[in-house]
Amino acid sequence: MDLPCFIPVCFYETSLFSRKDTTRRILEKYVNPSRPAFVLVCDTIYAYNLMIWDRCPSYNEALAKAHRRGFSASRMLCNLRKILNYDDCLSIKRWDDVTNTDTYLNVHERVLDLYQKGGKFTAEVDRFVDASLVRFMKRRTEARSRWEVKYVLGEVAMSIVVTELYGYPLELWEFVPNSCAPDPIGLVYVECREELLQWTGKSQLDRRLQEIDVS
Repeated sequence: MDLPCFIPVCFYETSLFSRKDTTRRILEKYVNPSRPAFVLVCDTIYAYNLMIWDRCPSYNEALAKAHRRGFSASRMLCNLRKILNYDDCLSIKRWDDVTNTDTYLNVHERVLDLYQKGGKFTAEVDRFVDASLVRFMKRRTEARSRWEVKYVLGEVAMSIVVTELYGYPLELWEFVPNSCAPDPIGLVYVECREELLQWTGKSQLDRRLQEIDVS
C-alpha cells in the first residue's frame, strides 16, 4: 500500500525542486489519486538559514527574499498540479500556512519545552547545530546558534504535525541523514515516544522517512 506522503520543498543550493522538469518527475513518481501528497514550500524557515549564512543584513530582508522564492516555487507547483490533473490528490501549502494554526503552535510549544528541559533531545539538537555550522564553515556565535535552534525545532514540530496529525506519514527528503549524523527528529521518535503519543493522542506513531529517488 502506498502511504500518503509529505514532501518538504527546501531551498538547498542544489535542490531537486529548482528545476520544473525534475519537480514534475518527482510528483509523477510519488503522487497519484490513490496516494495523496502534502507538499510544503519551506520559505519562512529558509530565512533562518539566510541569517545563519550571513546572506542578509536583517531578518526582514531575509524573510522578504525567502518569501519571493516561496511564491515562485508555489506558482510552479500549482502549475504542475494543473498540468498533471492532481487537484484532488496534491495539497500545496507554504510554511506560514501551517505555522499559524493552533495545531502547529501547540506541538511547537511542546517541542520547545522538551528542548528547554535538557536531556538527550537537547544534546542532539546542539549536536545538529554544531555539525551544521561546521558544514557551512561558520563560526559558532550566539546569534547563529539561536537561528539554528529555531530552525531545528520548527522542523521537528512540522514533521510531527504533517506526518502524525495531518495524515501524511511517509516523509520524503532530498537527503536522509546517515546513521552517524545528528538527527533530532529521529531521536524524538526513539527517546520521547511516550511524549509523542501523548501530544498526538494516538496509540501508535506512523511517520516513515525515505529519500527521494528521481532515477
